[in-house]
Amino acid sequence: MLLPIALLAAALAPQSGGTAAFRQACLDAQTDALVLNVAAHPDDEAARSMVYLRRTRGLRTVALFSTCGEGGQNAIGRDIGAALAKRRVMETLAAASHTDTEVRWLGFADFGFSKSLDETLRVWGEPALCDAMLAALREIRPDIVFTNHDTVRGHGHHRATAYAIEKVLPIYSAEVGRKVPLFQRPADDKDEGPLQFDVARLDPVVGKTFARQAHEGLLEHASQGPWSPHDPARVRLERWKLVWPKDDPSVDVTRVLDGLPSFEGLFRKGFVQLSDPEYGLSELRSQRPDGQLSGVFQALEAFRRELAAGKYGDVESRTRVARRVAALERAWLYGRGVSIEAYALRDRAPLFGRAAMRVAVHCDDPKVIERFDVTWQGLAAAPAVEGPLGERVRELTFHLLPPGLRADRERDPVTGARVLRPQVNLRIAGVDLVVEPRVRIVPVEPLDLTWDREVCVIPAGTKGARRLLSLDLDYHGDSAPTGSFHVTAPHGVTCELRPAKIELSTERRDARALVRVTIDDATRLPPDAALIAHYGARSERLPLRAVDVTVPRRKVALVRGPDDTLLRALQDLGVDHVELDERALAVADLEFGTVLLDMRTAGHRRDLRDHRERLLEFCAQGGRVVAFYHKAGEWNAREGWPGLAPFELTVGDERVSEEDAAVTFLQPDHPLLRAPHAIGPADFVGWVQERGLNFPSKWASEWTPLLRMADAGEKPQDGSLLVARHGRGEFIYCSLALYRQWRVGHAGGLRLLVNLIGE
Repeated sequence: MLLPIALLAAALAPQSGGTAAFRQACLDAQTDALVLNVAAHPDDEAARSMVYLRRTRGLRTVALFSTCGEGGQNAIGRDIGAALAKRRVMETLAAASHTDTEVRWLGFADFGFSKSLDETLRVWGEPALCDAMLAALREIRPDIVFTNHDTVRGHGHHRATAYAIEKVLPIYSAEVGRKVPLFQRPADDKDEGPLQFDVARLDPVVGKTFARQAHEGLLEHASQGPWSPHDPARVRLERWKLVWPKDDPSVDVTRVLDGLPSFEGLFRKGFVQLSDPEYGLSELRSQRPDGQLSGVFQALEAFRRELAAGKYGDVESRTRVARRVAALERAWLYGRGVSIEAYALRDRAPLFGRAAMRVAVHCDDPKVIERFDVTWQGLAAAPAVEGPLGERVRELTFHLLPPGLRADRERDPVTGARVLRPQVNLRIAGVDLVVEPRVRIVPVEPLDLTWDREVCVIPAGTKGARRLLSLDLDYHGDSAPTGSFHVTAPHGVTCELRPAKIELSTERRDARALVRVTIDDATRLPPDAALIAHYGARSERLPLRAVDVTVPRRKVALVRGPDDTLLRALQDLGVDHVELDERALAVADLEFGTVLLDMRTAGHRRDLRDHRERLLEFCAQGGRVVAFYHKAGEWNAREGWPGLAPFELTVGDERVSEEDAAVTFLQPDHPLLRAPHAIGPADFVGWVQERGLNFPSKWASEWTPLLRMADAGEKPQDGSLLVARHGRGEFIYCSLALYRQWRVGHAGGLRLLVNLIGE
């Protein structure tokens, strides 16, 4: 479902101030240009170029993402799908705060890796994508567009995003009466590209290079990491090529670069250039406000008079000049040593419940502030506390209403976050100003109940199975919730709660309950069996699913990665297992049948490299080591890191992204596919999102591939499941996307896990 376009300013933290903010405001006042960066997923943005243009030229920068990245992997936790989308939205806002970029989303579904433009257009719908992109252009009204993507390389989502902007930008340009250029990365790094930004330069105000500022933003995308450290020696010029309009003499690419910040030649005649001497701003590039405020005052008064006199007749001209006026107002505010801080008392509040925000004004010389009052949608703020400090901190209390009942300007369609803009009326040193800081509040249910997993699996035929589950309770209401906490279970299932009684209130807003579950006979569970947690009128369901799987008898050691899905699967299957933390891996006796290296463990557990020989010795003495998928940089051998496998095994980027791709059994009688379960085509029916990812691209002859699969029209891949004898034991490498199958209780995925563990 297409989500509405939404805008969230990156800087939702306290309002900035001081010399750096003054300088930025002066830069902002000298141009009315807006740069749009179009990207498919969070972390695809061209952050280096955006922060360069923002900090050196005062250009307003906006990043527009086609998706929220929910189909990707998570390097730091168990969130995937909708939960990962929320995490990546928050990461994107944090990253954008480093580049002072505004963020918007088109809201198309990230359905996992796509290998073709056609597939993405089919899933998203070409008309819907192009219509949404054109609507975004009409709302944002960019003057120049950048994208890292093109229509022929990489991820299908990247190609579709580039396809849409290339298709609709000429339509938008015709509507606004000027050719809005589109720049893309050159396909070849050796192609210098006519437009270049030296992002290795030092920002003299921030004290960091533009590349470092962008890298600090990249680190905020933690769920997509880990990221390499910033290396100044490897920073190159940011190069861009013009892809639309091509061979048009009216767009001089060199002038686009040299003409910044005014972008003369890209705009229609009549737009005011604030570098004109008559406005006294040509020298407003000082890092200090001293001696610059007279120019700010003159320009501000001049533009206010012109706006009041109706000098700018069309809407676009008025909007652009109004943006400059707002920048001049910020320059006056910061130049006088004043800053505004706005925040919610609680960043989460229930719909129809009470919420509160505070606005504080800060200044070394309080005499500069001649007026200070705050209003929002007809409500007037009162002093937060009695006394002098209260006069400088105002508080608004209100009920958070749905968008349909109260029109908020900005709303995040993923988290539902609302960005409220209280109106702060000030008179600073004789100048009247109106400031609208942003306050972010996330509407939530008054009471959240969250199970620790999506489904609880029980092997069919098990009697007296016991499970220990947990449930988190979070309360956001205004007064103590009514009702009591309890858990209901189907016939033949009993629950014991610890603690037995939980009472939430405004003083105790969160709690965790442990739920000890006993299932008398798994064969008698109905198909819709579930545990249901209740607190008053609120309830949350956890499905109980009996699966036809044999429980292995051997003892298992688990080396955890960033995700807990494999751990949950072992617990639900009743596998006898222990976790090996850093100390246990170093000193414990490896008296196990199988050691499981969870997905991406080598990147998450750096101590593994120190115990490679110990693991291989365990394998050679008759043990089994099973390694689940890794990225190339986490697994592949390199200087100082010999790799974990006993024989050459190079992980690549190959994957099979079609979850229903046909599977061929290369060694159908191999013991790994026969015992304890006979694995067949039925075990691969109903998979979700993909077959596998990061398949090995090269391996030694000691490895035996067991499966073959391929996306439509592509060459077969044989690296999804490899096994090699090492001494008396076996080493197995599995790139199948089993963790996604275990999450939903897929029987075939669980049966294959048991076979990998061994009988």
